Amino acid sequence: NWIGDEMMTMLRQEMPAKAYEIFREIQADASAPDAMRDYSIQHISHLIADSHVGQEGAELIRAAYESGNTVLASTALISLHRLSEKTPEFVKAEDVKRYAQDSVNSSDERLKATAQAILNESK
Repeated sequence: NWIGDEMMTMLRQEMPAKAYEIFREIQADASAPDAMRDYSIQHISHLIADSHVGQEGAELIRAAYESGNTVLASTALISLHRLSEKTPEFVKAEDVKRYAQDSVNSSDERLKATAQAILNESK
């Protein structure tokens, strides 16, 4: 998986517009491995923070949070939290806090821990 992540990093740095198209396709492909879908969320977040993608990318990350896949939801929640600090015009901190509150009682330990960390940080 780390090779895929490294390739995504290079693609994101060298060809951000093309990278976004590819990451969006990976994210939309439910048959893609969760690890690659997870990495695509992270890299879309970087593209947003670096001003290569805007609201459309933020909506895609929100959709990943709402997908029902707890692996993707956890990564999406972290990404949304970071984006709320870097690009509040696309992601509002109060929305992230609400998502974290909704997830703090998740049966998935990763999502639960992520939500708790975000809530603790916002105190």
